[in-house]
Amino acid sequence: SDAIATADPAAAALVQRLVVESNEVESTDVLVRLATEVGRQVLAELEVEARTSPDPLAYSESIRWLKVTLDQLRLPRTEVETLTQLLAWLTDRRRLTSEGGTG
Repeated sequence: SDAIATADPAAAALVQRLVVESNEVESTDVLVRLATEVGRQVLAELEVEARTSPDPLAYSESIRWLKVTLDQLRLPRTEVETLTQLLAWLTDRRRLTSEGGTG
């Protein structure tokens, strides 16, 4: 799909693997796994950026929200709304990062 074609190579490979492995898994579960992996990568990036930033507190709200949201995704009946919010946030962060903004 177009989303896979425009994704980072690592994310694209993960999506392809999840699609192959998910014949019997609901699509929401696949999206939760993908969002969790990407979210963890972004969290690590934010933490590095915060440590090297002259204003590390500027990252605290994003880091806190991301940690809470990733924790919520681990719960048994993850709400689709939580997943949707995380995917939208990750998309916005990618757009802002490519435009030169911050978390």
